[in-house]
Amino acid sequence: MKKTQKTTRRNLPHILNAGATYFITSNLHGALPKKVLIELMQEYQQKVDVLKVTRPKNFKRKKAVLDRQYFKKYDEYLDQVITGPTYLAQPKIAEILQNQFHRYDGEYYDLLAFTIMSNHFHLLIDTSIQINSFEANPVFIPDDYIDLSKIMNRLKGVSARYCNLALKRKGIFWIQEYYDRIVRNDREKQHYLHYILQNPVKAGLTQNWKEFPYSYLKKGLWIKDELIY
Repeated sequence: MKKTQKTTRRNLPHILNAGATYFITSNLHGALPKKVLIELMQEYQQKVDVLKVTRPKNFKRKKAVLDRQYFKKYDEYLDQVITGPTYLAQPKIAEILQNQFHRYDGEYYDLLAFTIMSNHFHLLIDTSIQINSFEANPVFIPDDYIDLSKIMNRLKGVSARYCNLALKRKGIFWIQEYYDRIVRNDREKQHYLHYILQNPVKAGLTQNWKEFPYSYLKKGLWIKDELIY
């Protein structure tokens, strides 16, 4: 048995909560120049270091604001597609990734929404489907629980293999890291649903998210004042 929360760390910290809903973003390897990534990380870390030194009473809120600002800049760079591969713009490649998202739906997570852009994707999943069998003991979870890091390894690992085969290429397909945020309430869920579905609209790829072929919203979910059937 293991605890319901743990933290993993590479370049970015990932807090893994059993049964949490996650907003996730990842991109193709080489989608952003290393110089841009380094500049973003240095700028972000400098501001975090200032917060740690001054330690204001509202530290967590200010840190959360910095996280959102950093992600917004990162995502805007990806939307601009200044350099790097755009394999996901090819229908056959986008379909491979789309199929992998659906593959584990109902098993490891409840698939709520996604959009697949030319060089990155946004994904919203609810992992509480795995904890229904042990809700009586919420502090510990079974050893065979599939947490977010394992889910992402499977999604990215298999999709990378299939995409490389379809493209007749070899090499790294995805960036090793991914950005994730725990969705703590319905208000945040609505925010991320809107963010995901409006991404292709904001990028000028479509005027209506429903017309974008590689966006998905689970039937029965509300988005603002609209219920999707």
